[in-house]
Amino acid sequence: MSGLTTLKECLAAGFEATIFEAQGHIGGQWQYTDPDPVTGEVHSSIYQGIIFNSCRDTSSFSDFPMDPASYSVYTGHKQFVQYLHEYAKFFNLMSHIKFSTRVMKCVQLEGGKWEITSSAEEGAKTGTYDALFACTGHNTTPFIPQFQGVADFKGQFIHSHVYRTPGAFEGKKVAVIGVGSSGISSIPQPSLPFIYISRSCGHRLRNCSSSQRAPRDHPERGLDHTTLCLRQASRGIR
Repeated sequence: MSGLTTLKECLAAGFEATIFEAQGHIGGQWQYTDPDPVTGEVHSSIYQGIIFNSCRDTSSFSDFPMDPASYSVYTGHKQFVQYLHEYAKFFNLMSHIKFSTRVMKCVQLEGGKWEITSSAEEGAKTGTYDALFACTGHNTTPFIPQFQGVADFKGQFIHSHVYRTPGAFEGKKVAVIGVGSSGISSIPQPSLPFIYISRSCGHRLRNCSSSQRAPRDHPERGLDHTTLCLRQASRGIR
């Protein structure tokens, strides 16, 4: 996202600008991808069913607001990636992006210019640029704290960064550590015997009755009410 907006502002100011994008698409964290079947590595943290925890009007760009006729108040990841594509098309950004191109080295030269070496399928290339913007984000490497006894745990232990769908956990006893947005919204949805939520501070989760329904245009309408209220609690915990 920061790369797209930076590119848009550079072009608007009359500069020649290029984005080096390691992935084969735009969207960054919001583009759903499955982990590598061999290494388990994955760029995106997005899992199926994730919902923005900020609303449409505060999550869109000021010069390209989301159309209320096309986007729900709280969008899912597919809708948001669609919005980014519309943004890139409107400001003619796509032709300035080199996809599947990884920056390998950046060296500042005398006089302030930058020598950038990139690698793509056709090989490595080096170019000189007047300025360099680092728009790589910080959410591609999960932080996994060390817990006493983890080495002796016999079950499956994963970070939400690699979680994708709930099917693998159906019928199992699950513990979720943390009640941040990812901790609450990634709780597996099928019928589970037990779900334990561990938290280190005084958050409060609310039980919901059937009378507490989502707005008609809310993407979570139709989910069971316990799930809905857990997700709502993650947005408004006191």
